[in-house]
Amino acid sequence: MVAKLALVMLTLAVVLLAAVLGAYRYFSQQERHRHEKEMFRERRDAALLDDDRSALDRELDRDREQEQRRDRDRE
Repeated sequence: MVAKLALVMLTLAVVLLAAVLGAYRYFSQQERHRHEKEMFRERRDAALLDDDRSALDRELDRDREQEQRRDRDRE
């Protein structure tokens, strides 16, 4: 009787351990996936901001050149 109870308790412990390890692995993978997704978004946003800055810089450079031409023409 005691041996059966010990065997049942051992089996239950093994099942519980497997469930805990499975849950840990699942949530670890979920966190890794979430982190990779977040890093992808940050890289994408940084690239978009760089493109926007480049476009704005080109526009500002054109405006400065036009102002310099106007100043030269006035002189």
